[in-house]
Amino acid sequence: SIEQTVDVGEGQLVFRADGTYRSKTYKDPNNVEAIAQRPYVLVNGRIAYTLPGDMVTFAGYVTNLTDKRYIVSGLDIASTFSEYEAYFGRPREFGFEVSARF
Repeated sequence: SIEQTVDVGEGQLVFRADGTYRSKTYKDPNNVEAIAQRPYVLVNGRIAYTLPGDMVTFAGYVTNLTDKRYIVSGLDIASTFSEYEAYFGRPREFGFEVSARF
């Protein structure tokens, strides 16, 4: 991850980016290739502005910036139903938040 803070007037602007790398993983005990996840990278970002006095912060963020489709778990049900089942991670999401300190 990397974070940069910039003073803007009396407030602060914070830029943050982070990434994670996952190597190839198998999602079931039998190491079935059909539901194995190849290596992938996830990237997230956030920009926040804190008002003077450090009481209120406005932020915008994005997770899974590249909208990578990746398997988080799976089932090998091929012996019973001739199928494999895979569950995928969250797609790209973005939002805005406001936080206040009392």
